[in-house]
Amino acid sequence: MNRRTFMHSLTGIAALTAFPRARGQVEENSSPVELFFDGSQIEALREKWRLPLFQAHVQEMLETDLAADRNFLLKELDLNNHIRHIARANKIVTREAFVWLMTGDRARLNLAKLALKRILDYPVWDYFLEAGADVIGLQRAPETTIAVSLAYDWLYDQLDEKTRQLILVQLGPKGCEPCFRTLWGLRYPERVKGWGYAPAAKLEPRDFRRWPYFISQTNLKAIPLSGLAVGAAVLRKQHAKAEEWIEMAQYSYETLAQLYSPDGSYPEGGGYGDYTTFHMLMTQAVFKRKLKVDLFDRVNYNGFIEFMMGLHMPHHAAVDERVNLANRATINSGDMPQRKDLTVNFGDAGGGLQSSVGFYIAGQTRDGLAQHIALHHAREHTPFSIFWYDPTVPDEPPEESEHFKHFDLDWIVYRTGYRAEDLLVAMRSGLPANHEHADRNSLIVAAHNDILLADIKHPTYDYTHPGWILRTSPGHNTVLIDGQGHQYHDGREGTNMALAQAKILRKGRRRHLVYWSSEATHAYALVNPDVAYVQRSVFILPDIPLVVVVDGMEKKEKESIFSSRWHVENSDDNGRLHVHDAGFVVHRPNAKLVAVCGEAGECTIRQDRMPIPPRYGVYPYVQVDRTQPALRSTLTLAAMPLPADQREPTIVFHPDGLITVDHLGKHFVLRLRHIGRNVHLYREA
Repeated sequence: MNRRTFMHSLTGIAALTAFPRARGQVEENSSPVELFFDGSQIEALREKWRLPLFQAHVQEMLETDLAADRNFLLKELDLNNHIRHIARANKIVTREAFVWLMTGDRARLNLAKLALKRILDYPVWDYFLEAGADVIGLQRAPETTIAVSLAYDWLYDQLDEKTRQLILVQLGPKGCEPCFRTLWGLRYPERVKGWGYAPAAKLEPRDFRRWPYFISQTNLKAIPLSGLAVGAAVLRKQHAKAEEWIEMAQYSYETLAQLYSPDGSYPEGGGYGDYTTFHMLMTQAVFKRKLKVDLFDRVNYNGFIEFMMGLHMPHHAAVDERVNLANRATINSGDMPQRKDLTVNFGDAGGGLQSSVGFYIAGQTRDGLAQHIALHHAREHTPFSIFWYDPTVPDEPPEESEHFKHFDLDWIVYRTGYRAEDLLVAMRSGLPANHEHADRNSLIVAAHNDILLADIKHPTYDYTHPGWILRTSPGHNTVLIDGQGHQYHDGREGTNMALAQAKILRKGRRRHLVYWSSEATHAYALVNPDVAYVQRSVFILPDIPLVVVVDGMEKKEKESIFSSRWHVENSDDNGRLHVHDAGFVVHRPNAKLVAVCGEAGECTIRQDRMPIPPRYGVYPYVQVDRTQPALRSTLTLAAMPLPADQREPTIVFHPDGLITVDHLGKHFVLRLRHIGRNVHLYREA
């Protein structure tokens, strides 16, 4: 849910949230389920509800347009629309049930009950079928199972017996069974009879034949397992299959836990990592509370916090939703707008950590870093944030040693700090993953409150849409050989992993220098077997500041034109480029990047934009092309990030690998040395 600016005083909010409540109204939770808390904890939850920490979130919920939601439920909701309408109804019932529990406002109770009724009116809760007949719960059925379970729990003593029984009757066949069927298919993919869209969904056909094989290694496994765990906890004493469902949920949790790297990093990136981890922790919380089974140590959750903190990128760039919102043939069809970039956004991943994830991990382990990221860098609060916040856990910011992160994924992030003005440079190397792009060896550079070299955010999931090209190598800050990037799939199966691989060869840091090299030969040779070598070396001199990128490329037999491409952040239409004979300048409202090409005399430097209709956004880039075909080539870029109003430096490439930089009265001398395929940089003065 999107936060609005907090407009009212805390005094006014307190007046709304601290009024006397009638005895017996919501003073006790008489639910027989008590999924995440019991009646004795409600008053403590109300105290946290009133904390300044949560007031923007509280205010957002209190200011909800109840009339619009009521009108939607009564007049607009389509019982065949599972993509957006049931999702909206789920959000309404969860929000309103929680607000009722916190405030005792009967208007919120009535809206919650109406939303619940309309959800129960749906004949099925998802839009995927197996063998054209049996509903499978890939996303909407699990979401609805959780929403209905929470409503049953939080509204229990306000529901009539008929509604309670209707919930118990529907929760199994509409919720738990489709979730179980999905997880069974992921467990035994060879036995699946065929998945596809329900005809009522009216979506473009997609090739689902391999989905049961690869979804098991994606975030799409997390939601049915959490839906099944929550639903089974509600029905444990009511349904004959509940124990079978619990076994499947635990098995699925244990196997999905293996998707995380040993250091806690998550291959689909920050946003999907947050989504997966939240549903894993929801499952963990239910298992621990209701079944006395603790699954916490199956994942390095503290390491995951370090991963999310390492990806943190608090720079102020708006989000262009035009490409994604044009997509109509996806599971996640653009109905949930992406927020500002809060993380290094390799692949489809955008958005940062929701605070509930950090608070749960902090509460379980007393991890001060988890508390810190949840308090200061979370993208949003939710009711679960209030459940799981423990104010006694210390707030501990990251150490300076955490400024240079090399994750098990072979992703690297270097930063000078965690402020918006600090320099951040990130590179995506490593193995394939779901929701990836063709972005091996691609860079992101941010500084001075702006993104300067951008990874284009969250393109369409629809392979027939012109925005699909943004997912390919030409849409990233990487190299091209004869205009071609590295291997990527055609999208007919979705956004699942391709085959392309890269690897970090070396890395290090010295007093004035941070460096690494990544080889992506495998990724490019999958497209062109004549490719012999592709390596990118990155050198960062933070005190100048300067970023030097050296791309070495080789062919076996046929000469080629070698290129590098650099994308400017333009999601707010405020990205500008100036190209000259020796390089280019990226202009953003708060910052600029002055870049000089080491082989400028042998290259053509030009400005262009991605070939996408402007109504879907304008995506400008600079491309540096070697003028003459060759078997091997090196392309070097020296770039300095600066505040927008600061005087530009003089950067000169000299013979024999010498680079001089003159900036603000200081003179720097650097030297590049090529030893075989390896590149080294030394600071001479």
